[in-house]
Amino acid sequence: FTLTADGTPINVAIESKRDSQTIHGYFVQAMTQLGGIDVIVADGAKAILAAAKALRQPLILIQHIHQGKGKRARITKLEPIPNRKALLETIN
Repeated sequence: FTLTADGTPINVAIESKRDSQTIHGYFVQAMTQLGGIDVIVADGAKAILAAAKALRQPLILIQHIHQGKGKRARITKLEPIPNRKALLETIN
């Protein structure tokens, strides 16, 4: 789902697939409606990271990782590198 800055939901969907192409479509829709995305908070699915990278926009991706009884978050900052196809990916 997608929220505006004041927390109002603008996009809620239940999909049968969670592949990067489907997720990317929702990210693009959110960017169109909101004028951009600054932060994405999600679970640790690799498809979400791939979809975020495909946006080729500067953003922060916070993924909740659950392993056994432990919980942690992976914070990834994505920044396009000017005049290159690569992204600068900083993981904290």
